[in-house]
Amino acid sequence: MKFKKSILCGAIMAMGMQANAAEVVYSSVDASGLIEMRVWKETKGGNQHNRDVKINIHEDWVVVGGGVDLDINTAALITASYPDVNTQQSWIVSTKDHGYPSRHDLTAYAIGIKIKGISRSEIREHNIIKTWCGSEQSQTASQNPNSSTDIPESGYLMIGGGARSNWTDVRAGHLMYASFPNSYGKWVAATKDHGYYERATLTTCVVGIRKDLANAALGHNLGHIETYQRIGDFNYHPSSRIESTVNMPNGYVLTGVGAEVSSNKRYLAKPDVLLYSMHPQQHGNSSKVVSKAKDHMYGASAYLRSYAIGMKLVK
Repeated sequence: MKFKKSILCGAIMAMGMQANAAEVVYSSVDASGLIEMRVWKETKGGNQHNRDVKINIHEDWVVVGGGVDLDINTAALITASYPDVNTQQSWIVSTKDHGYPSRHDLTAYAIGIKIKGISRSEIREHNIIKTWCGSEQSQTASQNPNSSTDIPESGYLMIGGGARSNWTDVRAGHLMYASFPNSYGKWVAATKDHGYYERATLTTCVVGIRKDLANAALGHNLGHIETYQRIGDFNYHPSSRIESTVNMPNGYVLTGVGAEVSSNKRYLAKPDVLLYSMHPQQHGNSSKVVSKAKDHMYGASAYLRSYAIGMKLVK
């Protein structure tokens, strides 16, 4: 289902979530040496059944991506991983137990970038990096919402995205099985109820950067942005646990993290296997995306693959 694109308003942001000072995990730079990427993470202990965590990064950086990692041995699964549009300095993740209580640890990740020669205030003033999100109000709630959002303005390239399930039933809820970029410049996401009936909506967001950074109006002559999207092979496992990775080539900095679970290898189809991890990880001088999925409450099998988006500056 497609829906009208709009800036995500504060009303759909998670209320009462924890905002945390995160630790730096690793950094990398692109081939030009002018774009630096940094990954932060924050782990919160297992004292809640349903969790919303906002991971904040340093004010000199701009958030473009993020992820979440859970322990496979809990009944907790992912319901959201998306950018804070209002500040562009936080990544928000949500998880919940499902079917029965399961207190769990949650590790949230945020990816931020810095462009040498362009300050954060200039990035905001000239809208060099922007995020667009779909409108929850324009959707019809369903048991299996599937939506996408693309960049509505010309001159931008997709570098990331995320999604949030707008569920209400604490016992049931909706669980994420897809959040990834497709080859047509859209961020795609899908969630489902699982074992318990519930209808919900789904908010999908896409992050874009201006392609031309040699614009006289910006006062810079840095060059232009080139993006790179890499899709991992579909991994299949007939039992309960699947893992997938995809590497970002040297010379590009990782900006977007995605994953897709599907019961069909040829197209996105609702599975009974669900995501419990999708996050960035250092890989030599670059990065990789790691995603993991499992069945829950009853046995099932499915396909899983990881997605990575990166970028570099070409002078």
